[in-house]
Amino acid sequence: MNTRKGNIEFVKYAVFAFILLSIIFYERWHDNKIRKYGVYTIAKVDHQERAADVGDLHVDIYYGNEVRRVRLNKSCGGCDGKFFFVKVQKDDPFNNILFYENNPVPNCILKNPIPSEGWKEMPVCKD
Repeated sequence: MNTRKGNIEFVKYAVFAFILLSIIFYERWHDNKIRKYGVYTIAKVDHQERAADVGDLHVDIYYGNEVRRVRLNKSCGGCDGKFFFVKVQKDDPFNNILFYENNPVPNCILKNPIPSEGWKEMPVCKD
């Protein structure tokens, strides 16, 4: 009887591990897909709600003729009111977002309109 109970416990742990690994691999695949096929656009950080260990970053995403507020599960100290580059999927720009907190948008880029389809490469200022 103990062997059967041990087998059931093993199966439970194996199923749990399989689900957890599937989620991790899906997230990595998904992020790589955005990195490879996504386009750059701009996001303005509105505000941040801080929890004990993680923050919720509320940002306005500018894509096409739309501006939409989304919440990202990220922290970004001192980012309120600043613009940053984000990479999005063209077919779902407000749900699939990579936030580049180390890439604030320079003023020379903010002075010009954002292309309706975003940028294929992160734009740089022309001196």
